[in-house]
Amino acid sequence: MTSSNVIRKQFLADPVTQLLAENQQLDANDIARLKGLHFEYKSTKKQLKSLKAEKGTLSRKIGVLKKEGKDTAQILHEVNDVSVRLNEQNKLFKQLEQKILAFSSTFAAELNIDEALQASLPLPDRRYIANADPASQYSICELVDEVDRWDDFVRSVSGASIYHLSEWKSIIETCFGHKTHYIFAQDKKSNIVGVLPLVRLKSALFGDFLVSIPYFNYGGALAATREAEASLIKEAATLASELGVKHIEFRDELSRDGWQVRTDKVSMVLPLPETSEMLSQKLGSKLRAQIKRSQRENLAVVFGREELINDFYSVYSRNMRDLGTPVYGVSFFKEIVSRFKDCHIAVVRHKNKPVATGFLLGYDGTLEIPWASTLREANRFSANMFLYWEILCFAIQNRYHYFDFGRSTVDAGTYQFKKQWGALEKQLYWHYWLKDGGDLPMMNPSNPKYKMLINIWKRLPVAVANSIGPLVVKNLP
Repeated sequence: MTSSNVIRKQFLADPVTQLLAENQQLDANDIARLKGLHFEYKSTKKQLKSLKAEKGTLSRKIGVLKKEGKDTAQILHEVNDVSVRLNEQNKLFKQLEQKILAFSSTFAAELNIDEALQASLPLPDRRYIANADPASQYSICELVDEVDRWDDFVRSVSGASIYHLSEWKSIIETCFGHKTHYIFAQDKKSNIVGVLPLVRLKSALFGDFLVSIPYFNYGGALAATREAEASLIKEAATLASELGVKHIEFRDELSRDGWQVRTDKVSMVLPLPETSEMLSQKLGSKLRAQIKRSQRENLAVVFGREELINDFYSVYSRNMRDLGTPVYGVSFFKEIVSRFKDCHIAVVRHKNKPVATGFLLGYDGTLEIPWASTLREANRFSANMFLYWEILCFAIQNRYHYFDFGRSTVDAGTYQFKKQWGALEKQLYWHYWLKDGGDLPMMNPSNPKYKMLINIWKRLPVAVANSIGPLVVKNLP
């Protein structure tokens, strides 16, 4: 290996440390973007290794079958399928490598970055607006009547999510009765230059804390300048101290230096091709076979809105009970549908009975599925595969650019399910302000504290779980 390749390999092993050692100028967002790229680079490298091993195993099987005089057609088909996926992953791997190297002045001049990579995962870009006045002194206000100005600002900023919009303040207050603190920063000309939605969750069982925002994957401060962002976070800390809450949880897509953070969750996002045929070609043979199998069953899918809420809820609430998870009240979903035009419900029926369903939200070219459920008895005819295939076709037909499968723990079952569709990881950074320092909160099903409650919940009749579930789940972020 030449010295140039050795240097290149060392840089790709830990680019952030290498650049900082070279005293290259990087701000917090450059570092966050580079870390995101490097995370995807390592993940793709791991996938390449796995695909190569799979191809080697299949090739050896062909050799054995040939010696035994058996038919190798099926194995050859699988080898071809793996080879196609291997080529696609290899191309992505090289493109990611180029993007990482482009951060270094040493390598940048050698590169010709392939712009086609922009069709892959949209990593969070710099949220700050270049023409905003960074020297301005900001005043912090709480949202009362400025909903239009708030939403206009959110829609103008790169990196915003649908959950930054002001509608959620009213939905959460109406459906859960929580106190909200939607604060915004404005400059001397009364222009909104930053927003931070905060919701207070307070209960004897789960504690007292603020979240930006609960129930969903995205939130955190959204600002035109770093100074406005810092002002909002400082105000949130002051508010937390005044309220006496134990912590604040900021659900960010960008990392923040100096904060305690959890990075155990990722969102899984699929860049959508132009046609469903193109998507099918990218899927593995095993997945295509499962989809085809489900299409041979007596399944039908419908898409709608208000008229499908009861079908959605009948499947969703039963599935959540089976998982030992308290369910949101049906009024929560009715509120969301009534307030957002780009909201859809998909229902799969078997012999006219709802067996699988997904609740969909669209925003800025991305279709997201915050909730999906399938009845256990419908697994035998792959109703879940049928559901997701039909939803992805719906997304493509309606000109969405990305499909967000939602968050998962890396390598968990749900992660593997989403990954098989070609979804890419997008790192989530959940930052914490802690009143007295100490350990990060563990409010998830893996916490031993909640295991007994989960086991009890699984034994409840569905009607009982639906009745008391909303009173419990409203305090779970």
